[in-house]
Amino acid sequence: AIVTPWFGRDLKGGAEQHAWQIAARLTKRGHQVDVLTTCCRSHQDDWEVNHFPPGRAREPEGFEVARFPVVSRDRANFDRVCSHLLSLNSQSLKPGTLPISAEDSKIFVSELIKSPRLIAYLREHEEDYSAFIFLPYLYGPVLEGIAAVSDRAALVPCLHNEAYAYLPEVADAFYKVRKLLFLSEGEMELALRLFGPGIWHKSVMVGAGVEDAPSANGASVAKTPHSDRYLLYLGRK
Repeated sequence: AIVTPWFGRDLKGGAEQHAWQIAARLTKRGHQVDVLTTCCRSHQDDWEVNHFPPGRAREPEGFEVARFPVVSRDRANFDRVCSHLLSLNSQSLKPGTLPISAEDSKIFVSELIKSPRLIAYLREHEEDYSAFIFLPYLYGPVLEGIAAVSDRAALVPCLHNEAYAYLPEVADAFYKVRKLLFLSEGEMELALRLFGPGIWHKSVMVGAGVEDAPSANGASVAKTPHSDRYLLYLGRK
């Protein structure tokens, strides 16, 4: 199973595209894959709105997507804590030091996008799956889901050096998960700095695939950049 807060063929976020590619590529290699996600449409949409109906659907690539409803949350308190976290100077962040109060940290983690039915499904069906791949690190279905099925859990954290990563609930997920799968050496180095050498034995630098855009005749686009001026854009922010 792949567990992620949002999922869709056309979502453009890095983690969202990576989740789609994992599902499609593993299925193509003969693995049976379920994607477990919410009925919310995307990170940019209201996290309390169910855009999709709950239930299962099969994608043309051969894997199934099971969607679970989201519920309301304490948005005012969450926004207050999130604004505080975003205002912190990155130079002030120190590994092992809580950047906000323990109470506010708990508010932030507990009032992220929430899907109790998804978490209940994980607990009830843990034995039905050989492994759960969670991504990215920050959201409710991931942090709560890892706690529910930690013995079979692998995390693709998509980790950044940001205030959220210094919260104790995030550290707890990194410690509990069975495997940590990193997309770059820099990301793994950051995780070791934040969470200590105790995670080294379960850390694997797996990298990430890059999909070629097909040309009109179905062949891959040439790798040589255009000879004129061009712009390389990385990341939606």
